[in-house]
Amino acid sequence: MRTVRIGPEQYEVLFQVTKEFRGLAPATVLAAGAGPDQVGQILALAREIRRHLGGGTVDLELTAGPYPADPEPGPEPDSEPGPEHGPEPGPAAGSGPADPRPDPYPAGPDPALPVHVVGDGVRVRVPAGLVATWRALALRTIPALGARELFLRTGYSEERAAAAVALLAADPPAG
Repeated sequence: MRTVRIGPEQYEVLFQVTKEFRGLAPATVLAAGAGPDQVGQILALAREIRRHLGGGTVDLELTAGPYPADPEPGPEPDSEPGPEHGPEPGPAAGSGPADPRPDPYPAGPDPALPVHVVGDGVRVRVPAGLVATWRALALRTIPALGARELFLRTGYSEERAAAAVALLAADPPAG
């Protein structure tokens, strides 16, 4: 089993790029070989890692086998909730208007990918295919945003973002 080790500063850069996946066009997501559920799972995993990271390293232990994409289709975006669900809740008082757009990549933490705290770092076993998809999406996010927008949204340059994303490579760098 190969382990991808990411330092805390590099993970913060990777996390900032990852959270921008929500802005990717569906065609870009498909071109990266991902489905909406995979994007949601990557976002949830990235958040879960960050929540537990105490300044140490992130160790992604790559496991063999595919990662299930879109295991259960959700409701159609334009479908109305059934009467058993009741009305949609409105925004909380003082919170401003609700975002009328549905979340295109909903998913919570995957219990099959538990994040283990090890000292001040974390370790998680994750299918190599999911890490490859994470990398493919991140590599498409950087040029999709462009240098200026990437910096404004993440606080990092294209070079720094690309260096962090390169750590997700399936094979260790030559050298």
